[in-house]
Amino acid sequence: MNIDSSQMINLTQQMKALAERSQGLSLDAPNLQSSPVEAPGTNFGSYLKTQLDSVNSQQAAARKLATSFELGDPNVSLVDVMIQSQKSSISFRAAVEVRNKLLTAYQEIMNMPV
Repeated sequence: MNIDSSQMINLTQQMKALAERSQGLSLDAPNLQSSPVEAPGTNFGSYLKTQLDSVNSQQAAARKLATSFELGDPNVSLVDVMIQSQKSSISFRAAVEVRNKLLTAYQEIMNMPV
């Protein structure tokens, strides 16, 4: 399973838009919109689970290729193993960064005075 670049670009654009919008907010004059951030029919939890499953499948594919190469499979080249390994590493690092941002946002929300 490959990383869908259009989904990655879309997610990056959404994160940039949220970051820009959050920088413009202040506690004195909140800039609340009546329209929901979430598009109808989408669910952040299911989207996140799908993306984590994609990361997991990237890692499994990298392990499988590495094992095949180590066992001497003539159809698997070192280049293929390294490319798949890098794809897996990049997708994992992206998932960790998203997790870190979500954790930071959660901590900021929990530290807000009531």
